[in-house]
Amino acid sequence: MSHNNSTSNTTFEQYFEDRFAPVEATLSIWGVRAFPSKGDLARDEALQQARLVMWTQYSDDPETWASKPPQVWVAFSKQVYEHFILHEKVVERHTDYAEDMVRDDSDQTGDEALSGKLRTQQQRSQYPREILLADDRIDLERGIQRGFEKLPERYHADMRLVMADIMEGYSQIEIRQRHGWSDNHTRVLFRHLRTTFYEALTGHKRPPCGYVGSKAPATDEELRQLRELRAQGLSFVKIGARLGYSQGWVMQNLQQMQNHRPTVTEREQARNEHIAEVQALLDQGMKLRNIAVELGTSYNTVRRLLGKC
Repeated sequence: MSHNNSTSNTTFEQYFEDRFAPVEATLSIWGVRAFPSKGDLARDEALQQARLVMWTQYSDDPETWASKPPQVWVAFSKQVYEHFILHEKVVERHTDYAEDMVRDDSDQTGDEALSGKLRTQQQRSQYPREILLADDRIDLERGIQRGFEKLPERYHADMRLVMADIMEGYSQIEIRQRHGWSDNHTRVLFRHLRTTFYEALTGHKRPPCGYVGSKAPATDEELRQLRELRAQGLSFVKIGARLGYSQGWVMQNLQQMQNHRPTVTEREQARNEHIAEVQALLDQGMKLRNIAVELGTSYNTVRRLLGKC
């Protein structure tokens, strides 16, 4: 039952990813043209918000949304994107402060002009702008430090690269291509930006999201089974079928192991064990197809082990 549920959930999420991928590409281009004065961080945040809302709508009524043409998906996502980017102020303020940390000239950017307009609507401060910006920088640095304290250590190095690339104006897709990361790993890093670092900077906890980009980590027992099955020379697909997980789950957890690929000796030993097992069942009078069912493999695999093809 768990295998069927895992397979159906994976198929359900994969269909959404396939449908939303062209929408995401369209929004990335459209967002730059429609909101040229907004920072890249604000546009990426709006893009992720559109993804989350789209996922919620699709999860609530998958049949209806599956029947809708791509134009409807794009139009709905644009509405969410536009509403978010016009109402979200937190990202713009932190983008303004971060830009002030790295710029070495006195030119005012569009984000700074917007931030200045927002400040004029508030009560006048008795402190000059330089002192306020210094306070903002200190708060931002402390917030980032708190975020790294909560962030798992294995993501620290890549998260610093992400922050540096965002400051240089790279989008999420460009960052993934720039470092050769997987799509899943990049989404995990940006999700930590939207949750872990957002909470550290603002003190507000984001509501939980039903969509999770990363796979669940394997337990110690599952890691032991992964090593044993991989040592037998089984593929990612076959290992996932044995354990009731997707191919992506197997790949992610195996990549965290060192020397997970079986050696030539281990493969030869596993093959000899399979041949002996098949021969023993054959000596008992079982047919090849029944042997395949008994061992959970294919009929052609049994024939190859016996040297009949």
